[in-house]
Amino acid sequence: MLPPNFCRKWFRDSRSVLVLGDGNLSFSLAVAESEENIPITATVLDSESQFQSRYPNNPIPELLRQRKNVELMFSVDATALPQEWLGKFHCIVMNFPHPGGKTNLKKSRELASAIFHGVAQIMTPETEFYLALAQGQAGVQQCDDGELWTSTVPVHSKDSWQALYLAAEEGLLLTDVCFFPAGAFAGYSSSGYKSTSKGFNNSKGAQRLLFKKSPVLKTLPEVAALNRENEGFHQLRPYFRHDLSFLFSEDIEE
Repeated sequence: MLPPNFCRKWFRDSRSVLVLGDGNLSFSLAVAESEENIPITATVLDSESQFQSRYPNNPIPELLRQRKNVELMFSVDATALPQEWLGKFHCIVMNFPHPGGKTNLKKSRELASAIFHGVAQIMTPETEFYLALAQGQAGVQQCDDGELWTSTVPVHSKDSWQALYLAAEEGLLLTDVCFFPAGAFAGYSSSGYKSTSKGFNNSKGAQRLLFKKSPVLKTLPEVAALNRENEGFHQLRPYFRHDLSFLFSEDIEE
């Protein structure tokens, strides 16, 4: 059962939306038709000629150009976004990025890292970045009971893209994970599998991850000043285990 009005609930408070790497542009069209009063910038990595070759007779570009709330742009690389876009978009969305070719975990992580770096350059603390990944790719599960804090260190799958760890390196924190019902968007179909018009197999489901920008803490006093309302471990935060050694001088007083 798909959540009713999922698209409208998602973008209910959005002031502007940037859709990155939208393959055949069907997601942008679905959002534009649902949210007629929200400015939407729809982008693809392909040039216009490459797009026409990959998706011959695709009517969506013309349909988007007919909509007053949509700006359509080709040749937009999510890993190298224009600096003048800093703070321009309230919501940034990217669904199912793929490095092309045969599935490769190393290349997938490199792509995800580059995307987080590119997106972080145009985000402000108010920006929301939504990333859709197939179930299991992110390495983290949604909290079905709604409880984000636990008494034990969360287990994040290492055999994954490790999205929350890569994002944290760019100052982005994972703040929410939920089920992504692609079928809730009328006419939307993913594409780009192995750099073709073929869609992705999401029979196991997909996740929508929400990232927000966080200030980087560089000193211990900054860490100590954090106001932690809960004890324990946040399930959506990266954790590291390190061995520590302590050296004492011989004349240390007991």
